[in-house]
Amino acid sequence: MSESIRPTAESPAPTSRLTPVEDRAVDPDQRRRRVTNVTVAIISLLSIIGSGYWLQDRLAHVHVSDARITSPMVTVSTRVPGWVASIEVIAGREIAAGDVVAVIDHRQARLELDHAQANLASARAELERIASERELLAGRLAAKVVRADSELTAARAGHQAAVAGLVRARSDWERAGPLHGQGIITSETWERKQSDFQQAEQRARTTEAQIAAADAALAEARANEGELQVFDNQLERMRHDIVGAEASRDILKANLDDHEVRSPIFGIVDEIFADRGEYIRQGQQILIMHDPGKIWVVANIKETDIRHIEPGKPASISVDAYPDREFTGKILRVGDAATSQFSLLPSPNLSGNFTKITQRLKVLIDIEADGKVLKPGMMVEVEIAI
Repeated sequence: MSESIRPTAESPAPTSRLTPVEDRAVDPDQRRRRVTNVTVAIISLLSIIGSGYWLQDRLAHVHVSDARITSPMVTVSTRVPGWVASIEVIAGREIAAGDVVAVIDHRQARLELDHAQANLASARAELERIASERELLAGRLAAKVVRADSELTAARAGHQAAVAGLVRARSDWERAGPLHGQGIITSETWERKQSDFQQAEQRARTTEAQIAAADAALAEARANEGELQVFDNQLERMRHDIVGAEASRDILKANLDDHEVRSPIFGIVDEIFADRGEYIRQGQQILIMHDPGKIWVVANIKETDIRHIEPGKPASISVDAYPDREFTGKILRVGDAATSQFSLLPSPNLSGNFTKITQRLKVLIDIEADGKVLKPGMMVEVEIAI
């Protein structure tokens, strides 16, 4: 029987010859280490590339991550106090300029306006009455003046005729005297001439008195025209009263119109602060709204980056609500003061210890987008090329 050959310390064991497949099957830890090393190398390379891109992007652009969509928010308030009769709009609805948004109970305002209109109508009727009386009095006074003037003219004409008759009668009586003395005419004729002279003299005195009476009547008639001034003063006062009544009427009419609260602009109702049946005070806000056509982005830029910002420069905008969309904009205005200047609580350095803080300036950016998609208050990120 042959003996088994066993390896001894002096004789080394035979060397194993394995294929690469058998080697990987035999050594899985080494394979995992190789995969890990490759993965780490790839990740490191990608990290280096990403860091380089990020650094290059940061050096070439100004980034703001806390910008917001903004729009002028219009607060609609009431000019008059009262009970809310109705709210004509709902939040989220578009309304046109001039649309009624709320109605305040206007019963008392309506009664006050009716009372003012009645007072105005009464004042106008009183003005017409006084004007009619003045016109009637003016007609009577004018007739009196015409009549007195006519009587004066007639009296003067009669006086002229009486004076002419008196001159003729005096001449006849004076000629009859010598003739009567010579016996040429009879005493009866002379006496008749004397009587004619005396009658003519009396008629002259009578017509002279008639002239004085007619002249006095004319003066009285013209003096009565002063009564028209009284009516003129009353008419002037009534005209002023009517102007005041019209002003009061217009004030009450405007007050009545103010009971219908109307929208000052076209916009979207954001929030309503009053309900039907609620009592509101003068100036109390009813709702707040904004115009979707006036949408901007407000970004607070660091003062160290503000030198790269100027109006008209383009900006790239990313809206958090729409991460898959890219919006563009244009810088409209750069603030003239840091935002800290408008703080309600200033922080003066009274202790002498100073910590320098980078200030920010407000920049307004016009965004090219539909205001119905972008809402005021939305967060956005802004990127501006240097």
